[in-house]
Amino acid sequence: MALEQGEKLVIKLQSAVESDHLGEAASLLGELKVLLTNFESLPPMNQPSPHASEECALGRQVLEQAVFLAVKQRDKIAFQRQMAQLKPYYQDKGLGLTDSALRMPILGLNLLFLLVENRLAEFHSELEHLSEAERANVYVSFPILVEQQLMVGSYHKVLEARTRTPHPGYAFFMSLLVDTVRDAVADCSEAAYERLGIGAAKEILLLESDTALAEYAAVKHPDWRVDGDGFVYFGKDHGPKQAKASDVPSLRLISETLSYATELERIV
Repeated sequence: MALEQGEKLVIKLQSAVESDHLGEAASLLGELKVLLTNFESLPPMNQPSPHASEECALGRQVLEQAVFLAVKQRDKIAFQRQMAQLKPYYQDKGLGLTDSALRMPILGLNLLFLLVENRLAEFHSELEHLSEAERANVYVSFPILVEQQLMVGSYHKVLEARTRTPHPGYAFFMSLLVDTVRDAVADCSEAAYERLGIGAAKEILLLESDTALAEYAAVKHPDWRVDGDGFVYFGKDHGPKQAKASDVPSLRLISETLSYATELERIV
């Protein structure tokens, strides 16, 4: 029976995803996606079936593991596709499914994804569909806090947040977000200072060693000079420079806040 076969395969899929056997997991996912085409009870068809509840539960399980697999594969496009297929299972109460233990971690993952993509209007639209209790859930409150820190320019707190994610799957999107934030902090530092002590530079950029700082400068800011005198010098001439208004940290924050306000207008 297809349902029994699917229930056995999804257990193998979950095991493969959790143990990082990504090739095996991808193969099992493909097999399960084909098997699910036998069930007309699944969204978007939603046809009556004597086993509709069990079939929909299986479909949801498969897509939840597909979401986690996409994260482990570091594939944002696949994540977005699997998330779009999974959402009806969470939103359609007519399916008669009990709540999934993975729903809140996955909704939090999606919120982080929207932050990484700078899709702030969608971020807040997703929050509007959640109850107050759900917004207080640790998996959802984490991306909410990160978004708030971004909006007030608390970049260092965003960098620190990567070490206390509530779910291992959040690390991928936090790493992407941290890269973006680190670049923003570097740009602001370059506009505000002619030089910084190596220790201070490592602290504000949340880099663990002199080597990591030198590598970051070489890749992202080749005009920086990391000298043996204990300082990082910004800019090619390492002297005073006239910063544009958009480069000054306080004015940059105003600009970002105005951009954020524009995004919020789209929600209304």
